Amino acid sequence: MSSSVTVSPQEQTLASFDWQWANLPAGDFMPGDPWFDANAARLLAEELCGIAPEWFAGRSVLDAGCGQGRWTRALLELGARVTAVDYSEAGLTRTRELCASWPALETQRVNLLDPPPELARRRFDLVYSFGVLHHTGDTDRALANIAELVGEAGALVLYLYGTRSWSADEKARLERLRQELASLSFDEKLTELRRRFPHEDAHQLFDLLSPTINDRVDFERVADRLRSLGFASVDRTIESGEVFIRALRAGFPTAAVREPVLKQSEFWRESERRWLVRKGIAFESRLRAALAQTGPRAPLATVSQLLAESRPEATILDASLPPDRVRLAPADGRSPRATEGDPWTDGPPVDVALWVGASLGACRFPEDALRALSKRVRPGGTLVVEVVEAPFTATNRTTLDRLLDARVAVPEKLARMLDRRPSWCSGEGLSALGGAVLLNPMTAAAAQAVLQGRFEGIELVPGRRETHVLRARARA
Repeated sequence: MSSSVTVSPQEQTLASFDWQWANLPAGDFMPGDPWFDANAARLLAEELCGIAPEWFAGRSVLDAGCGQGRWTRALLELGARVTAVDYSEAGLTRTRELCASWPALETQRVNLLDPPPELARRRFDLVYSFGVLHHTGDTDRALANIAELVGEAGALVLYLYGTRSWSADEKARLERLRQELASLSFDEKLTELRRRFPHEDAHQLFDLLSPTINDRVDFERVADRLRSLGFASVDRTIESGEVFIRALRAGFPTAAVREPVLKQSEFWRESERRWLVRKGIAFESRLRAALAQTGPRAPLATVSQLLAESRPEATILDASLPPDRVRLAPADGRSPRATEGDPWTDGPPVDVALWVGASLGACRFPEDALRALSKRVRPGGTLVVEVVEAPFTATNRTTLDRLLDARVAVPEKLARMLDRRPSWCSGEGLSALGGAVLLNPMTAAAAQAVLQGRFEGIELVPGRRETHVLRARARA
């Protein structure tokens, strides 16, 4: 899409999603996400809809704004007969490809602001619309149009952007980002998002920042509107800043209704967990940048010995924070040199992966960090991490430390702390700064639980104060 062409907000938003489905299908909670693929049908029924899974078998369902068919597939897995509609031809093509093994699927290109007469005459047992109506440019009209399609004993289930999901400052920041990106073509916009936010989910970012229309709604106002449209029961199914809502006609069978999960939603917990993991990755990136010029720590003898014994052609990834990276300069030039990186960046398999300095929990989710790093180790390769058995007890900050660093951001605080205490590893510095808020020390038992199955020959050797070095071999 050229930035020189003048289009309406509706046209831009529709074109953005069509481009997204054609060029950026992968992402969190999208087809191909293992967790989503395994759980989508169950979570759709029990949490998003609050309806017994067995109710869906043989029911007629409209997926209003199907995108690339992620929820269409879940509905088909539950046994429903699904009509999937979207304005995007690319999305409909992907939906048909994804759901090719189910004959009970019908697809149709539809603008929800102006549904065709043949669709408008039909009535469904369930109309399901996830994250769509707030992009139409007239949420109320789109809502009325799809509500009309719900049968006398049917249900309407929606997910909409909520007015309470972002603070005023966050909304203003999002709008500034949209304005900065507005003049770019879609592929340029994606490139810029990946440059600015290298560890974020590009699909979700593009979804949030590329479309011009991103309306937000209040739950009570939507609930009142649905009651005026003839729904006897309207409930929030998942409690969050967003709007997850189920509306039932008077004739809907009460035996199939389930109590809303509200704050106990597994789907929403997983969404928040992933968001926090990415927030932690961004924090870790700032740490790495701030520590780039910090003096090196004393090397761990066990790790230096391991690398010295490695064959010259071995590939090594050192994901440690900069002060703790292993620096080898062998006189004979034969020992391999470690390449530096982080555990989150995709890359080719390596023979040895390292994370020393006991900073594995700097991103708050050490299990995810270790899991990401372990995936980089080729079969037969070696993983080496420094772990602790309890939070560091010897680390503390003096009153002078606190005064010197009072107005300094955490990454710079850590850099200053390690410059003043060259004997400390990064983990000790993080522990002194914030305890469990900044460092979640990973124990050997926790590390072994993460590695169990794919790794063998796990051994522990003494590291530095209050740490151990865990070494494991990836199964061939």
